[in-house]
Amino acid sequence: MFARKLLRYVFCLSLIYCGGAGIARAQSDGKAEAPAAISGERRADIKRLLDLMGVIADEMKSLDPVFESLKLRFTNVPAPVWEDLKKEFKAEFTPEMFLEAYLPIYARRFSAADVKELIKFYESPAGRKLVEATPIIREEAYSVGYERGLKIGQRIQERLRVKGYSPSET
Repeated sequence: MFARKLLRYVFCLSLIYCGGAGIARAQSDGKAEAPAAISGERRADIKRLLDLMGVIADEMKSLDPVFESLKLRFTNVPAPVWEDLKKEFKAEFTPEMFLEAYLPIYARRFSAADVKELIKFYESPAGRKLVEATPIIREEAYSVGYERGLKIGQRIQERLRVKGYSPSET
């Protein structure tokens, strides 16, 4: 259960980063641009933007909590096995792999001019402050959302009880 929640959280982090660049107007013709087709300058600009936003670094960090949560569930697995698995997955999920995954997404959503403007913003003091504050904001927002979800769930359960319904036994 915890691992599933953690995986959802990691997925949400990825979505937040993709959406976080939405301060510029999105442009899309609905067609993905293959990473190899993205020009050298545009490719470098998108990589620079992703670096400034911390997207790829955060993707790399996202693997460790997944392993830690799984270790709590599979306590009978010895440490060397976990280390081998971690090496195997880190060899597959590399910064280059994430870059190749994000390049067409950003190329599809932002023009070359948009990317340059975003770079200017993320290089500015306000942009750097946003990148620095985003993990803290995200954590706070996650906590608020989690608490709200619990309260809503409790209220729904109470309303169902008042109407004569009880939880199904599984």
